Amino acid sequence: MIETTRLSRCFGNIMAVDNMTLSVNSGEILGLLGPNGAGKTTTLRLLATLLKPTSGTAIVEGHDIIVEAERVRSIVGLVSDNQALYERLTIYENLDFMGRMYHVPEQERTKRIRELLELYNLWEQRLNKVGTLSKGLKQRVAIIRALVHDPRVLLLDEPTANLDPTASLKTRKILVKHTNDDGKSIIISTHNLREAEKLCDTIAVMHKGRIVAKGGASELVREFDSSQAIELRVKDLSPSQRYDIEKAMRPSDVNFRGNTIVITIEDYDTDATKVIRRMLELGINVLEARPARPELEEVLVKIIGEE
Repeated sequence: MIETTRLSRCFGNIMAVDNMTLSVNSGEILGLLGPNGAGKTTTLRLLATLLKPTSGTAIVEGHDIIVEAERVRSIVGLVSDNQALYERLTIYENLDFMGRMYHVPEQERTKRIRELLELYNLWEQRLNKVGTLSKGLKQRVAIIRALVHDPRVLLLDEPTANLDPTASLKTRKILVKHTNDDGKSIIISTHNLREAEKLCDTIAVMHKGRIVAKGGASELVREFDSSQAIELRVKDLSPSQRYDIEKAMRPSDVNFRGNTIVITIEDYDTDATKVIRRMLELGINVLEARPARPELEEVLVKIIGEE
């Protein structure tokens, strides 16, 4: 479990993290979302004890990040924006060194490193020096390194950046398994909104060092976006039919996404039938109709404004 109490960090006159009070339960994945400069990375560095707070503190698995910094470091796995791998060492040497630093017994260390390397399809490349790897492969190694000592807490800064779709999917599955089976507390800083929506139990939106909204993705949508829309899946929409639809509706209310049409309405229960009837009158072959859910990205813009 992670708990912050009025956690703050200043850099000169800039308040990077401003009086943050936040909790992450065991078995929970929290997503930190927000624009560049919101304070997400600084928050993770504070919790990992790489930075000292200007004021306030945090408790990680019962240990104070100021008073018990060394103990906190022993139970945290960190993937930072700076991968900090030893480029002259091989993949295996990097991971073995990290395991030794965390006092993982040799037999357990060897077994765990092999399992993780095989999971990420890197076992055959274990003797390659890290300096020769692509960005994506280095990111895989950085994630494995954070998992070698089986930490109780994971702090991940853009963990799937530079990963291909297969490695990203594996990473998400690993994180879900760690929370469901092992009860780990995980915080992820990400700009991948779809990933956050699928993966995170809770989303905390940061802006100018403060948490300005917090909740599940669906909660945030309900709280900050009251607009309603109908989503129609149609068959073989021609350019002339697109024109007819825009002419029949207000063009600003119509959004075409391939063979899907999203139309803004005032009330779904009242207006959905009218919209479907109008589509049929225009000769549109409607295959499916359902309420359209706002994109999380749109909600975030409403929360923090356009910058």
